[in-house]
Amino acid sequence: MAPKQKRIQSINPPLEWVHSVGKGAMGEVNLYHDPFLDRTVVVKQMNSDMLDSPEMIKRFEREVQVLSCLKHPNIVDIYGFWMAETKLYLSMEFINGWTLRQLLEAEKRPPHWVCMAILWDMLTGLEYAHATYAHKDIGPIAHRDIKPANIMIGFNGRLRLLDFGISKPQQSKDLTNPGTQIGTIAYMSPEQIQEAAAISTKTDIFSAGIIFWELLTGKHPFRGPNAMSTCQAIVNKDLDWKLLPYELDPKIKYLLQGMLQKDPKKRFSAQQALETLEQPMQSLPRNPNALVGHYLLHIRKPESVLPPSPPNLPKFRKPISTWLFTASGCLVCLAAGMLIGHLA
Repeated sequence: MAPKQKRIQSINPPLEWVHSVGKGAMGEVNLYHDPFLDRTVVVKQMNSDMLDSPEMIKRFEREVQVLSCLKHPNIVDIYGFWMAETKLYLSMEFINGWTLRQLLEAEKRPPHWVCMAILWDMLTGLEYAHATYAHKDIGPIAHRDIKPANIMIGFNGRLRLLDFGISKPQQSKDLTNPGTQIGTIAYMSPEQIQEAAAISTKTDIFSAGIIFWELLTGKHPFRGPNAMSTCQAIVNKDLDWKLLPYELDPKIKYLLQGMLQKDPKKRFSAQQALETLEQPMQSLPRNPNALVGHYLLHIRKPESVLPPSPPNLPKFRKPISTWLFTASGCLVCLAAGMLIGHLA
């Protein structure tokens, strides 16, 4: 039997319930159909028991305010915010695709060109959020919870940043109590772990660097057996750069080193990271989103045709031992040919 349709009666026209997406810390998320505009929307409903908490209401309202001033192709779009039947609702753009977490669960190590395309979109969205000129009234916005579950990739290949619930505009008051850690531990920056007051937009770059490392290697660079060991590794552990694939463009290693600096003052900004990534990205098509989307559809349905690698991708460099073996083989063949010619 089909589930009984639910309606948000105070909306004109009413939104028709499609199905539940899931529940989070602040509420539940459902898909609705807007019959007037004939489109699917995501509706986030704040938990009723949180309406007694002024802090949680402010967080919910902050997400609305932040999203309302962030208009960018790589950031989820907001449609509306209202109260009905003593409940708060937020409607947003529906993205038909996968979270980056779902992609990593299906494919631990995507091709390098897919990793670079994902990082490019992620940094492009962050650069806009971090830019003062884009939203002068509230200043640069730090997301503070960049992680695979908060990154959505549509089946058209375009990436969106989600969940700005704990984001912080530079010119606004922090809603976090002093000494409280915010974010998801495995993707926190050292300053998030050590001192919440020191958090800036650079914290998002460290989180993005962790994700990029995980995409390239198939392993989280700092994850330990428990939360404490993970925190200690993020703050103190020196990464083994030899774990990166040997065939990577040297610029990619340099990029990761800049993104994963422990000291935020030495860490790349989103703009610096994009400038460094620009040269390796020249090997990809001007707009690789379509190929990324094709790749996602192949992972989702393995019987579909796998997209070809983008044209003009740099060829993988062979290990030195392989080059030496090949060169010595050529010399032997050349010497043998010369000897046969001389005997003839």
